[in-house]
Amino acid sequence: LNFGHTYGHAIEQFYRYRIPHGEAVALGMIQALELGVKLAITPAGIANEIKTLIRKMKLINASMPQKNALHNYLQHDKKSNSKDIRFVFLKAYQEPVIKRLSWEVFE
Repeated sequence: LNFGHTYGHAIEQFYRYRIPHGEAVALGMIQALELGVKLAITPAGIANEIKTLIRKMKLINASMPQKNALHNYLQHDKKSNSKDIRFVFLKAYQEPVIKRLSWEVFE
């Protein structure tokens, strides 16, 4: 369970594997950071700094899919079941945390 990979794998599927894995994971990191802020897990300042760094490093060329477009792909992730899915968030720099999220979070 690596940070950014849950959304990253969904993004890869959305793009039918036509973008590099690293780019999909970078997009997934941004999605995970935004969700972490929304759920009060990730401090907004840390999320903004990391998102800025990802963009400065030019890791992303593809556009970000709409979150609701990824829902179906997330449901088929190996870290999901009918009740929830596991995500890696950043609580602080160098402090990842794994959380189980119910599907209601994505509705």
